[in-house]
Parts: sequence; C-alpha cells; structure tokens
Amino acid sequence: MRKAVGFFLCFSLCMAGIIALKGDSISWGNLNGGGMGSIGGMEELIPGQAGAGLPLEIKISVLEGLELSFSETERAAMEEWPEARYGDLLALVGWGEYDFDTLEWSPTSDQVYALDTEVFNIGGMYPDFFQGLLSISGGELPITNVTQDDSKVNWEEGTGTFQITLDYDGREYSFTTESQFDWLDVGILGQVNDMLEKEGVEKRFYATGNSFQGITVFYRDKNWARRFERETGCKLHTRF
Repeated sequence: MRKAVGFFLCFSLCMAGIIALKGDSISWGNLNGGGMGSIGGMEELIPGQAGAGLPLEIKISVLEGLELSFSETERAAMEEWPEARYGDLLALVGWGEYDFDTLEWSPTSDQVYALDTEVFNIGGMYPDFFQGLLSISGGELPITNVTQDDSKVNWEEGTGTFQITLDYDGREYSFTTESQFDWLDVGILGQVNDMLEKEGVEKRFYATGNSFQGITVFYRDKNWARRFERETGCKLHTRF
C-alpha cells in the first residue's frame, strides 16, 4: 500500500504545476446532466480547494462522521500528505496496489476507489475499472463476465471506440466508450449508473475529482452524497 501511495504522491507533486493549470481550466461543477445538480448549495470548486489547508485530524473527523473508517495503514497514507484536500486524501486510501510486472491491479479499500484515468494496462482498462467499482459495492451488484473489445480502436491515432460488455444477474449490457490513447473515458460512469437505475438499484457510483489526473469514487445513496457535499465542499458527480 505504502509503495503504491508513494508512487502516486511523488507523481502528483512533480506534476503540480501542470495539474494546477488543468484545475483552473476545467469546471468540476455540474457535469452530470442535472443528476446531482447543486446538492449542498456549494459553489463550483476547482480541484485542490475543498479541505486544503485544514488540519488533518479535522478532515479525518469529518470523513469518519460520514461513516468512513480508516485503518492505521490508511491513516499513515494520509499523513504523507496532510494538507491535501478531501478528494486527494481519499484517493491515497483508494488507489489499491498495482503490479507493474504483471499489469494486475488489486483493491485495498472496500469504501473508496480511486484511479488515474491515464492508465498503464490499456488492454484491460475497463475490466480493471469494473473491478474497482465492484470492490466498493459491498457485494450488492451481480456483475460478472466484464469484457473489453478494442477491435475498433486505432491505437496509433487514439481514435475509435471500445465495446464493453458484462452480465448483470444474467442480463447482458453493452457500453461504448471513446478511444483517447491511454486515457480511460470517464463517460463510462454515467452509463454504469444508467444501468443501475434500469435495474432498480437505489445507490449510485458518485465521483469527485482528484489531483492525480483522476477521480475518487464512492458507492452510496443520494442522502449520503448530499451529506458528503455539505460536509466537505467537494462536488460529486454521477456522470461526466
């Protein structure tokens, strides 16, 4: 865990100048097509502001008040970057562990899933993404047989589309995403939440931005999402 955390923390700090510019130019406000709207009445915040500068113990207390709990190892990860905003602190917990030799990712948290959307294992980016989602679903979602078809992708030009299929309790779903070289198309989040709505599932996957070129994801109900926005000041999105 600490090895993975150290890598992403080092990468983030080395890229701080680029990330700051990116944050100033991208709106992380209501990107969900009205799904969440302005829950909590918060103004739009650029990545890096919500919770930045607050004492670490206060931020941990706020997160624990949101029914999140942290092991000693996870607290140690947070202590490596105590001034980080909420989304980034939780990203340190939810990165999981990545084996760069086998290109295999494994989760380390059952509460939060964080990812860098510029991926290493492009041949398995979407199965890995669903593995991350399922790791925080509490076993509630009967999703199996996730496959990624990249036969329509032009790898050299970064164009074309991926076709992702899965079984939900025996019913097949198919999603289409845009090829963007080695970047995961975060539009997949909205498609997954549309599937949950069709299946009558109350909870959704909610995401907030993090400073590691990625998103930090939770699987919760709408009331929890409202509380999270109100208590932390971080916007949550059900689609991008």
